[in-house]
Amino acid sequence: SAKLIKKIGLSGNSFAIDYELENTGIRRIQTNEYCHNFIAINASNIDEHYTLRVPCEIIKPSSMVEAVNPENAVILHKNAVHFNNTPEKDFFFSPLTEFQSANGEWEITHDGMGIGMKESTDFVPEMMNLWGCKHVLSPELFIGIDLDPGQKLKWRRTYKFYYLLTDRQL
Repeated sequence: SAKLIKKIGLSGNSFAIDYELENTGIRRIQTNEYCHNFIAINASNIDEHYTLRVPCEIIKPSSMVEAVNPENAVILHKNAVHFNNTPEKDFFFSPLTEFQSANGEWEITHDGMGIGMKESTDFVPEMMNLWGCKHVLSPELFIGIDLDPGQKLKWRRTYKFYYLLTDRQL
């Protein structure tokens, strides 16, 4: 009842994933899609050197449906997430933030290695969740899907990798 086409394009220090979803069935499709972005910069455990930024959005713990932070290793700020130590147990925040008008974006940096990466979208996400554990972070931007029979939806996710505080490109 659905046809999904994914195209991955590489360009320098970035890559993009283009999606096209077509409802080929007879019923409406109402769901969402997101990527598990399992990230560990150079296989480094999550620690105080990592920062997750959500530009132009506000992280509101009071509006979260679920907040799991058993060791208090995760520190939430207005538009950033920091770590005070390496979490031994899984952590999860849903929604971490909601996007009101801007296309989705997050950025993870590791100040010890001077490396960063960013995901940006060409859609306004329904929400953003964050899951992680000792060895990985997974920020997840959700796109809402509502397609009548015969309709198509196209969207794009772009990932960029870079050095911090330098003009060098990876």
